[in-house]
Amino acid sequence: MNTQLIEEFFYSRASKRIAERVKSSGLKYAEIYKPDHKQISRIVNNERNKNNRFLICDAVISNYYIDDESGRNIECGLLATKELHFNSITEILWGTDSEIGQYLYPLFETLWNEYAVDNLGSDLYLCDYVPYAKNSTYYNLLFNSRNTFPAIFYGIREDTIIEELEPSKESALLFLYQKCKKDFSEYFLLFVKEHQSFHKLDKVISNALFPSFVSILENHKPDASSLGLRVRDLINADLYNTAAMVATEDYDLYKASLNRASSNYILSLEAIQSEYFIKKRNGTD
Repeated sequence: MNTQLIEEFFYSRASKRIAERVKSSGLKYAEIYKPDHKQISRIVNNERNKNNRFLICDAVISNYYIDDESGRNIECGLLATKELHFNSITEILWGTDSEIGQYLYPLFETLWNEYAVDNLGSDLYLCDYVPYAKNSTYYNLLFNSRNTFPAIFYGIREDTIIEELEPSKESALLFLYQKCKKDFSEYFLLFVKEHQSFHKLDKVISNALFPSFVSILENHKPDASSLGLRVRDLINADLYNTAAMVATEDYDLYKASLNRASSNYILSLEAIQSEYFIKKRNGTD
C-alpha cells in the first residue's frame, strides 16, 4: 500500500506551519534546538533524510541540553520554545482544531484518490449524487463499444454529457464528504490526539488511518433509498430503449409515456438533490 502522498500531505503542512512560527519568532535555528540546529532547517524546508526520515524527530519537539557555563539542563525544542507559541504536540504535528478543520476535505479527497478509487468500487459511492449518476450512466451508454446510436437518439447532447461529467464527479465527492463529514471529523480529531509522533507515520497511515477511513465510507454506502442509484437504474432500464425506438421508428405509446415519465422524474430528483446539496454545503439546511 503506497502511503507517500498521504505522508507528504501531513509533512508539507507541518513544515509550513512550523516555518511560519519560526519566521514570526525571529529566532535563529540554534536558539530553538541547540543540539542540532540543522534539524530545524530540514523541518522548515520539508527536507527528509536518514537522520529525520519522518521529518520531525520526537527529540526536536521536546529535549534539553547541558549549558556549558552553568552545567544546568536547558529545555529546548519546538514545544519548549515559548516564542513559537505551540500549546501542544498536536498543534505542532497536526495543527490547531481550526487548521485541521480547514484541511479536512482536502485530506478526505486525498485519501479517496489514493485508496478508495482503486479498492472500493468508487463509482457506486459517487452515483449516490443524481447529476453524476445521470452523466456517468449516459456516458457509459454512449461510449460503450456495443452502442450504435448517436446521443440525439437518447434525447441528450453528447457534448453536454462530456462537459458536465467531470464537474459533476467533483460535486459527487463533495456530496459524499458532506454525508461522512461528522464521522470523519470526530474520528480524525481523536486520531491526532492518539498519535503524538510522526515516527513510522507510514505504518500509522496503513494500519489506522486507511482502515478507519474505509469503515466510515462503508457506513455511508448508498443503499436502495439512494436517489442517484434510482436514476442510474432508470436510465439503464427505461431510457436505454429510447434510442432503439427512435432508430426503428417503432413508436410505442406506452413505452414513450414511461420514458417521458422517467425523464421528468430524473429532472425532479436532480433539482431536489441539487437544492439540498447547496444548502448542506452552505450550512443552511
